[in-house]
Amino acid sequence: MLVSGYCAGIWKLCWDLEFVLVSGDCAGIWGLCWYLKIVLVSEDCAGIWGLCWYLGIVLVSGDCAGIWRLCWYLEIVLVSGDCAGIWRLCSYLEFVLLVSGDCAGIWRLCWYLEIVLVSGVCAAGIWSLCCWYLEIVLVSGDCAGIWRLCWYLKIVLESGVCACIWRLCWYLEIVLVSGDCAGI
Repeated sequence: MLVSGYCAGIWKLCWDLEFVLVSGDCAGIWGLCWYLKIVLVSEDCAGIWGLCWYLGIVLVSGDCAGIWRLCWYLEIVLVSGDCAGIWRLCSYLEFVLLVSGDCAGIWRLCWYLEIVLVSGVCAAGIWSLCCWYLEIVLVSGDCAGIWRLCWYLKIVLESGVCACIWRLCWYLEIVLVSGDCAGI
């Protein structure tokens, strides 16, 4: 949740992921920005409010097309409510802009995060991000067993895939719906 232009509630996530805290609320959130090679705006994520708000995206009626898995794992910004306008993140990270409305040409993200490119959309080949960046155990090539991330965020692990992601909801001051942030 944004508070006065920055992610006040995100400090715990910053701490868990070993990012540098700025005045206790991640106002600078430079660690995350640096990892993702995002340009800081006014030292408070003002320009990446979506990323600050949840680091997140909700898949809406399939609009994320081929990158829905990436959207879900990285929880990319919502723009106009359906990720069709994911251009903001693409633009910040110097990605190729929208391709057919769904960032199908998001190859730059694959390259930045050292992810194996699959069919041009980082589909199942997200192993490097999962395993190297977040030290997540790779399961069948697609981070199905994202337990390590669960552990970092102290999320209750359910069925091996963080289905019960309520802790993340709580940390980021997100309203929990049906136990899995579905109504975010």
